[in-house]
Amino acid sequence: VFLKVDSKVVTMIHELKMSILAEGVETEKQATMLAENGCDYFQGFFYSKPIRGELFLDVVKNNRVAALEQKQ
Repeated sequence: VFLKVDSKVVTMIHELKMSILAEGVETEKQATMLAENGCDYFQGFFYSKPIRGELFLDVVKNNRVAALEQKQ
């Protein structure tokens, strides 16, 4: 997968006091490249496969990352 981040767009978004969310991150290499180029937040299979809403709430409320890892 080829990724390109336009530094001018990143600068503009940050100057507007907005954050950048990168979707579809599947590898550590992608996450690293995006972070190095100014992306603020990430989501994708690299972090978690899709999970049920109840499990997500449990993970967030109780900081239960281990529960998330067991369900995958």
